[in-house]
Amino acid sequence: MHGIGASQTRATKSRKFEPIDREWIAGVLARRPSETGFTANQATRNVYNVLVKREGRRLYSEPVRTNKKPRMGDPVCLTAVTNHRGTRVDGSLERGYRLAAIITRQPLPGYWLHDTKGPYLDAVTAKWLISRAGAIEFGREHGQESTLGIEKDGSWERIDID
Repeated sequence: MHGIGASQTRATKSRKFEPIDREWIAGVLARRPSETGFTANQATRNVYNVLVKREGRRLYSEPVRTNKKPRMGDPVCLTAVTNHRGTRVDGSLERGYRLAAIITRQPLPGYWLHDTKGPYLDAVTAKWLISRAGAIEFGREHGQESTLGIEKDGSWERIDID
């Protein structure tokens, strides 16, 4: 796999993987039907519409399963590792969720509504301490059109891949 160090891989394998909770994510989708997008943390049961500054700030400051702390000015980059159209949890999404767990140790289900293509429910990574160029390269590796950078103050920026 690209960009995964041996120590990160060992750390991921040493803890129990929690597969995506189908019932919980279905409930989140049912409670937030008018949202254009959200990112959810299954481990904490928190759900964020990161396009709302207050919720972006909450996501940025949420404890993450890492000993790294963001430096001033480092955004957290939310990048999908799947291109999963629709909202059904299926094998494709579950495989992406497992990949996201290997990459970041904390996979996140992410929902967004594309203007013309409809809804997507993706397996998302939240990467701290990554440069803009690194975020673009990571998104490119996973076939994405863009990634979302969330700043410490909760503001966000869509970072186009190409």
